Amino acid sequence: MVKNHSDRNRILLSLNRSAIEQWDREHGVPPMLDDDGNPVPDEIFFMAVHRLILHITTISNEDKQRSIDWLTSHGWGTGLDN
Repeated sequence: MVKNHSDRNRILLSLNRSAIEQWDREHGVPPMLDDDGNPVPDEIFFMAVHRLILHITTISNEDKQRSIDWLTSHGWGTGLDN
């Protein structure tokens, strides 16, 4: 299980959409689709990835800060207040 989390964290931090979607498929995570069943745009996808990164306790504060910076520079909140 720890290896699984380590792999997940490494893939998320790579910010490689193809790799993240492949990991998701391999682990039964449903794809992120819009209301019409199409893949969500990159900005929405990466907003979700960066918010997810902020909720993982084993990810470094430095990596979390990069996600906060990305979110705020794109006009998104961190989602941590929910």
